[in-house]
Formats: sequence, C-alpha cells, structure tokens
Amino acid sequence: MKPHRLLFESLERRLLLDSVGFDAMPLESFSDGHLASTIGVAQLDGRDLMVEILFLVPQGANVSEVAAEALRNQGARPLESAQFTTTGLVWDQFSDGFGDNDFVVQNYNPKNDPTGGGGLTALLKSQSTWNNVGTSDFTFQYGGETNRWPSLVRESPGRQRLDGNNDVAWMKLNGPGTLGVTWYDTLADEADMALNTQFAWAVDGNNDFDVETVLLHENGHVIGLGHENDVPSVMATYYGGVQRTLFQDDIDGISALYPVVVGFDHDVAVTDVSAPSSVAHGETVTVDVTVENQGSNTETFSVTLTDDHDAVQIGSQSVTVGAGASTTIPFAWDTTGEDFVSHTLVAEAILAIDEDPADNSRSTDVIVTDPSAAVSISSVSPDEGDPGQRLAVTVWGDKFAVGATVDFGSRIAVQNVTFVSSTQLTVNIKIHRRATQGVRDVTVANPDGSSATLTDGFYIGTRPAAVVDSQAEGLDAMYLDIARFYYAQEQDSTSNARPKDKVKEVVDYLLEYL
Repeated sequence: MKPHRLLFESLERRLLLDSVGFDAMPLESFSDGHLASTIGVAQLDGRDLMVEILFLVPQGANVSEVAAEALRNQGARPLESAQFTTTGLVWDQFSDGFGDNDFVVQNYNPKNDPTGGGGLTALLKSQSTWNNVGTSDFTFQYGGETNRWPSLVRESPGRQRLDGNNDVAWMKLNGPGTLGVTWYDTLADEADMALNTQFAWAVDGNNDFDVETVLLHENGHVIGLGHENDVPSVMATYYGGVQRTLFQDDIDGISALYPVVVGFDHDVAVTDVSAPSSVAHGETVTVDVTVENQGSNTETFSVTLTDDHDAVQIGSQSVTVGAGASTTIPFAWDTTGEDFVSHTLVAEAILAIDEDPADNSRSTDVIVTDPSAAVSISSVSPDEGDPGQRLAVTVWGDKFAVGATVDFGSRIAVQNVTFVSSTQLTVNIKIHRRATQGVRDVTVANPDGSSATLTDGFYIGTRPAAVVDSQAEGLDAMYLDIARFYYAQEQDSTSNARPKDKVKEVVDYLLEYL
C-alpha cells in the first residue's frame, strides 16, 4: 500500500462511480442496489472526529448523493480534497517504547444481535485475521462483553462523548440505507462501531451482508487504514462480496503503520540483581548484577549499585559487552553503620545513547538485622477469642524485625502482620468456626531465621480457672490460698463463715505483707 493510501483520500477519490469500479473485485449485486462506504468529519465538543459509513446504494441512484445523505444523517460533512491527507488514527502505545501495552482493547455489546450470537464470533475472527499479520506488531485484544453503548456513535443513549473505551454494538441507525458506522478520534485514540439491526445480516459466509467481512473492513479503519481502490483490498470503497482474508495491500498497510521492531543498534539492560534476603549488621556481602547488551554493537558502559534507603552509591564499574552477550558484575556491600531496616538496592546500566532505556534498572530488597538481637515475646492482647471471630491482636516483645511473621497455631489464620516497631506487631487473625477450644502457642519469626514462642499465649474460648492460676504464679502463695478459701466459702451454702470477716482477713493481710 502506498504511504498516502494508509491515510485518507479525498471524497472524490473514494466515491467511485460504478463505471470505474476496479475489475479485480467485482461489485456484489443486491436486489436493491450495492454497498459502498465513505468517510466524513463531524464536530464533537469543538474537535473533529472521523466517521466511516457503510451504506446501501439503491439501483440507479447517484453514489455521491447517497454518500452525502448518509453523512448528513450522522451529522457529518464530506472531507475536502486537501483535508486529512497527512493525518490519521495511529495508536500511540505501539511506539511508546513499552512492549507490555502493545494492543487495542475492543469490547462487545451482544444486545440486539440479529444473528443469534454470531456477531461475537465474527468480531473475534476479524480481530484474529488482523492480529495474524506476521510483519506487524498491531494486536487487537478482546475486552469481554459489556452493556455499554459505543459512546461516540450518535444514536447511542446519552450524550455523544469520548469515554476511553472501544466498543462494538448493534443498534438502529439513522438513515434508510446505513448498514454500519465507525467513529474514531485521531487525537484521543478511541474507536467505536455500530451495525444496523434493520438489515438481514448473515454469518454463514454464503449470503449478502456478511458480518465478518464488514467487521474486517471496519477494523481496518480502527487500525488506521483508509480506503483503497487501485488494487485488491478489504479496504475497498465498495463491498465486493464475502471476503474474510486479507490481500497483500492490506498486509502492507498494517505493516507500514505498525512494523515489527526487530531490535536496536544501541541497547543495554539490567536483567538480574542477586543478593541474600537478609544480612547481619556489619557483614560485607556480594551483590551480583547481570547486564545484557541487547543491541547490535559492542558497548562500553557504566553499571552502578545504589542503596535507595539512604541514596548512597555502593559502587560503580565500567564494562565492555559484545552484541547479544551478557556478563555478571559483583559488588561488595559493607553493611557496617547501616540501619536495621529493609534496604532497596538499585542497579543501573548507563549508556550514553540507549534506544530502549526502559529496562536499564532493576532492584532487590535486603534486610539488615542486628546479630546481637534475640527476639522475644512478652504478651499478646487480646489473648483469647471465640470460634468464628476476627481479631486485631497486638503482640508485644523485643527485637521484632521488618517482615516478621506470626503463627497462632491450628485453625487460626493470620491474614496480615503489620510491623509497628521492634517491640510491637499488629496481627489480624481469623479463628475458624470449628476450631477446638484450648491453648495455642504464639510464634514470631524474623526474616533472618530467629524466632521466639510464647507458650499457651492464646486461648480459643474463655480461659478456665486453672489457666488463670498458672499465669498468677508470681503472686504470694498465702494470698492465693486465702482467695481460693474465700471463693469456696462463697460457693458453699452450708458454710457459717461470714463474708465480712473474710474480707477483713484479706485486707489485713495485704496491709501487713504487700
């Protein structure tokens, strides 16, 4: 396809009369005429939008007059001869240097589909046909079914607007001969499409108004291709019958707009940063940085390693790497004087002229721990809960580290752990509704492998008196005996002991000994 054919030709060039229709793809005859298409311009919020219309030309009618009427029904005007000869819809994500977004998402509203569900299959096949061009990087991605109406299409409910979605739908369109419309904005990169439910569409590949053929043509406009009438093409102005495969001209067109990027002359990348997940404070550890020359020339460049926690450069080395080769560079990191926290180490490859700098850096996290620290748990609060309950539990202790994990034992799920300080963790737990009553050990494990366990630290249910007594071992034994005796007397209805006397006994004891 010639470069100017990729874009938009003048209206006179596109609306050919029957007498000059190209012979390589004869026009399909219909009982009431034939199909043609045109492109016009419409205003929306002060900006020009393009609208492509597929319309039916009645027998004996003037094609130009029918095209102008179809445009008027869509609120559009014909293109002037010199208008839009050097601009068109080209999706920016294919040239932004990032390969993870090289696709156009297209959604489908199945409501009113007159084919009984065949419309979606036809859409997916048309997408696949364009996607399978091996010399182009363009890709359609199906975004799934939607209940939205294509917002740019004039007949959609609500205000005509750009909504950032590329939607395809069936609806009743204005104009007695309009079969389908595709609206698109060349600045915001959005394209919406609608097919007219008032026609007898087919999906069997043998009858007129073939859905897949029409969608293949319309998606060519979504890609950014204009009309072509000099050589065989699915982008021909006139509908030439069922055509579900691309011609060489169509392949050339999409390949020119979105060529396959085969590589760069100058391109280096950091592919890996390897270091231990934790290191004891004061140790010197090796951090290995792997770089690759992904260009076609031998390159000499710098590789740096920086501690992002305090923005201190650990080291910088110069390397020479041949085209397509890689090498691993060791850096020595002395952790003396570093904070006891997680450190993000960032490796960067610096090349004066790099045509693809998006992959020039990579990082890894390393926790610096205190080798003299012995993690311990003093208590948890609350220290009991019921089956089926969700709790936020505070764990108190010492020498907790960032990234510490907590275990509450059988049938208690730890949903997340929040490091508050070296002496406090907040743990969200969920007790299984069928968890058995009883004690559970609570264990805290630091990333360096050190751990501590609080035996019987948590109880499912309500702790019985025996458990309460075991936690009160530090109380004076005599006081415990008095308390137990008083409790027993209160429970014995035959006892002659007077409560007031027992209270006085306890108070006197406390005053004398505590």
